[in-house]
This record gives sequence, structure tokens and C-alpha cells, in this order.
Amino acid sequence: MEYIDLLIATASEYLQYEDILFYLSKTKLIKLTYLVEYYYYRNNQKRLTNEEWFFYLYGPYLFNYDEYLKRSPFSIEEVNEESDFKVVVRDEDYFRKENITDFDVKQLIKKIVAEYGNKNLNEILDFIYFETEPMLYADRRGDKLDFSHIQPRPKIKKQLLENKEIYSIIEKYKIRVKNARAI
Repeated sequence: MEYIDLLIATASEYLQYEDILFYLSKTKLIKLTYLVEYYYYRNNQKRLTNEEWFFYLYGPYLFNYDEYLKRSPFSIEEVNEESDFKVVVRDEDYFRKENITDFDVKQLIKKIVAEYGNKNLNEILDFIYFETEPMLYADRRGDKLDFSHIQPRPKIKKQLLENKEIYSIIEKYKIRVKNARAI
């Protein structure tokens, strides 16, 4: 998958909700796409895009991020001149075009936006910096992040009980109920 498609899909998913409490900042957008990449790897043990993420300043970053933003149907606006806080907004002629056809990826993007969209940026950054394996294994700024450190999602084991185990459990339950009534 191309990163530009992930970027557009993530921003589009976020910006479609009017009840999101926070603006979509330039920083928040890149961190949300990192989380999609992170969870995709955790679930599938392979990368979603071929982009190289680096430990830059404080966390994961793509050095060509600004180029992707320029190619996207979004604009970056400064909130005020005293701050470097920048907000992602739809261009006037924006039309949501779905380039992602993989249902699981679409669902993952929805899940990430739903789970992290209403969190303030500092909560998201704390999780990314201190709990995601690529960041935990990065030694110093400038290091390329290694997704192979990500632990696979634990599999839930389905345990089937034998008929006699089920019968035994039912009998024990009946005895407990009978004894409870006797009190």
C-alpha cells in the first residue's frame, strides 16, 4: 500500500466526525498513521507500507511527510503566528475518494480513529513513545524504527470441553444450588 493512501484514508476518517473533540493537527495525523502501521504489523507480522519511519526529535517520523501532505486533498493551516501548531483541513474541492480496497485495513483505520481520535495529543504521544516496540528499541534520534520488534497479537485459544467435563460442571453446579437453598 502507498503511504499517501493511508494518509488520506486516516485524515478522511478523522475529519468525517463532527463530534471529535480535538482538531486534527499535522502531528496527530502522522501519529495516527504510525499507529495504523503499528497495529497492522502487530496483527499480520508484515508492514502495511514501505515507508521508513525514523526516531526524529521525540518520536516516529517520516522525512517525506510534508511532500505527502502537499499531494493530499488537505491543507495545513497555522493556528496563529506565535505557535507552530498546524491544523489539517479539507480543501474546498475535497471529495472523499476511497483508494483502500482492503476491508481489514479500512476497519483498522476506523478502529484507530475511534480509539485515539478523541484523545489529546499528549496521551497518544505517551503511548507511542513509551509503549510501542519500535520506539522502545530505538537507541538514539535518527535511528530507523524496526517494526520486527513488535510482538504479535496474542491468539485467543478456544477450548472445547468434552461432554463428560460439561456434565461434571453441571452436576457440581446443581449440588451448589441445592446446598445454597438448604441454608
